[in-house]
Amino acid sequence: MHVATTEARSAALRTLLRSVGQIVLQPNAFTGTCLLAAWLVSDLRLASAALMGAVAANVSAVLACYREDETRAGLHGFNGALAGLAASAISRARV
Repeated sequence: MHVATTEARSAALRTLLRSVGQIVLQPNAFTGTCLLAAWLVSDLRLASAALMGAVAANVSAVLACYREDETRAGLHGFNGALAGLAASAISRARV
């Protein structure tokens, strides 16, 4: 039971990081990690917005029963990450 839970969590994390990596057209968890690290160094709000957007988009894709292989490749989560980044930039511009 513990191994299955750990595998599910690591698969979800890889999916999330691939979604972020898809922003630069690289379905790779390492690329997503590098992007998130850069946003964390430059601005915590950007990293948080990208993560929240990617999580929301991936959860929506799962609930809408989209193809699992496409979701795991990050194809459904990167738009949410981009939307989160855009919302963060727009809200900052208004302040």
